[in-house]
Amino acid sequence: MTHEVIRHLLDDYVTGELNDDARGPVEGHVAICEICSAEVESLKRILVRASDLPKSIEPPAEAWSNIRTAILREESAAASHSTRMASPAFWRRRFTSTRARPRLQRSAR
Repeated sequence: MTHEVIRHLLDDYVTGELNDDARGPVEGHVAICEICSAEVESLKRILVRASDLPKSIEPPAEAWSNIRTAILREESAAASHSTRMASPAFWRRRFTSTRARPRLQRSAR
């Protein structure tokens, strides 16, 4: 295995998820490669620090209230926009710009 291939396997090596066929070559490489050895040590430190983190975190009490408020605000804005676009006045303004009005008035005569 090449150095680059082994570097991609180091996560699985440290967590013990590497299969037996790959473990031997990775261990041999880590024993002689300073870069990969340092990477393994760094990954082990990260795992130790991560194991100290809480398994779950409760959101603040107002989190769901804030989320609900944001959703309602978005729904209201979307409804307002679609109502405006459904209005005949909205489309009349779009299709009867100041340039088109004289032509429309002339053709109506």
